[in-house]
Amino acid sequence: MAETKLQNFFEQAKTFVSAANQYLPKNNQLFFSGDIFTGKAGNPEILFLSINPGFLQSDWDEYQKFLSKSNVTEFMLKPCKYIMEYKRNAKLATKIADVILNNDITKYDNCGETYIKSFFATPDEATLNKQLSLLPSNLQQQHQKMMQEYQKFILETIQPKHIICIGMTVFNQVKNVLKITNQDITDNTYATTAGNNRVFYKVAKYNDIHIHGMLHLSGAHIATVAIDNITNIFKELI
Repeated sequence: MAETKLQNFFEQAKTFVSAANQYLPKNNQLFFSGDIFTGKAGNPEILFLSINPGFLQSDWDEYQKFLSKSNVTEFMLKPCKYIMEYKRNAKLATKIADVILNNDITKYDNCGETYIKSFFATPDEATLNKQLSLLPSNLQQQHQKMMQEYQKFILETIQPKHIICIGMTVFNQVKNVLKITNQDITDNTYATTAGNNRVFYKVAKYNDIHIHGMLHLSGAHIATVAIDNITNIFKELI
């Protein structure tokens, strides 16, 4: 059932990108790899949630020069993308294994990975926002409706035990989608060397799903104390 619905979202995204790119400049086209979801699609222990698929800034301009329809593939449910990225020693996948999975990469087999805002890959959210803003209002509304339906699908059909938001921005978007109030969120802080308290981790519960927010693990300036605290939290949970 989950795979059938994922294929339907894939087809929607595939149709959308063809229509949308007719309105975008040749050097700023939407990119759809075909991977809207990777990993376990039914009741995973963890669902990793990002804004949209990433794309290396260093490759973006080259991709735009040689854009072709070959980037749209047929639907196939692949293993969690962080498995291959871990094998390539990618920073985020390695940090997730170290900090969240307690260095047990076999736990990736019981994980899923997907996106809350868009299926289309960009180097950053600002690029995505600019692309979407250039589309006619009917296409912007179509994209928004597609993603709202997908958000509902994640909660009602995928039903993970834990949703781990990659970055506080994602957590805040999930909070808004689910209408989670600040009173329902538990903040964890640490004291900086300047004596300030900085939030490094948030958690809320939606029905039986735990929603976790934390500093982006591939960020360059996460304090060691924050990493250590997040590690200790997930040792008790996962």
